[in-house]
Parts: sequence; structure tokens; C-alpha cells
Amino acid sequence: MSRDAKAASRFRGLSASERNSADLYSGLADAATGERREVLTELAAVERRHAAHWATRHRGLDDSQRP
Repeated sequence: MSRDAKAASRFRGLSASERNSADLYSGLADAATGERREVLTELAAVERRHAAHWATRHRGLDDSQRP
């Protein structure tokens, strides 16, 4: 597996992990109230931004180098 293929796999995994975390925080926020809800909602937003970052890095690889 080439270095770029390894990077693409890593970026996909990182993005998926961040999306899973965002879903978890969103679910917890749905069950929370007040300041705790606000904090969890913000954490979910941060994780979504992280997921977007890794997805962008993955898209930045040349298509011919993706596994």
C-alpha cells in the first residue's frame, strides 16, 4: 500500500471517528437542558468541523492514489 493510500485510509477513519463523536454529543445534547445542552451542542459542532477537515484532506489526494 502506497503512502498516499495509507493516508487516505487514515483520513477516512479519522473523519468517521469525528462524525461518530458528533453524533454522540448531539444525542447527549438532545437529552440535556440548560448550559449542559449548550456545551454538548458546541462539542458536536466542533467534531463536525474536525470531520470536515479530514474529509477535505482525503479529497485533496489525487483520485488515482486512493485505494
